[in-house]
Amino acid sequence: MKQLLFLFVLCPLLGLSQEAIQYRRIPDAQVDQQRLAFVTSLSDRILTAQQGGGYYRLSEQEADVAMRNGLSESVQKMAYEQISSAFGQYQGLVFEQLLVPDKGTAYEIYRFRGQFGNNGSGIEIRSVLNPEGKLAGFYFKPWKGRL
Repeated sequence: MKQLLFLFVLCPLLGLSQEAIQYRRIPDAQVDQQRLAFVTSLSDRILTAQQGGGYYRLSEQEADVAMRNGLSESVQKMAYEQISSAFGQYQGLVFEQLLVPDKGTAYEIYRFRGQFGNNGSGIEIRSVLNPEGKLAGFYFKPWKGRL
């Protein structure tokens, strides 16, 4: 019950703070190609490892402490099992856009269209880099044109 209450309290707070933040799209010509290559490759390595029945161990150079601790072997395997049972096997990802908040944090949100066997490209893979260029978030969501 405590865990359930925590989720109900935390989720609305997170939702409210997210709605207050405005994001702007970085034009493709202005996207840092080295950072894009890094986050694309890392996202693909994570999903490819999961697809093969394993998991990807994030290094200190690749991800912040919270991601290294939170994206454990059991979490990755459970998440991939749920995703693959609903959408099929991972086949690839395609970069769609980079968003940054207008003010506040310097986090970068890289949005990819995930390609899965049963769902074409209807899944968003969202990889978030912190100001140091380390993975700070990795999410799956149904694709929507806007955040």
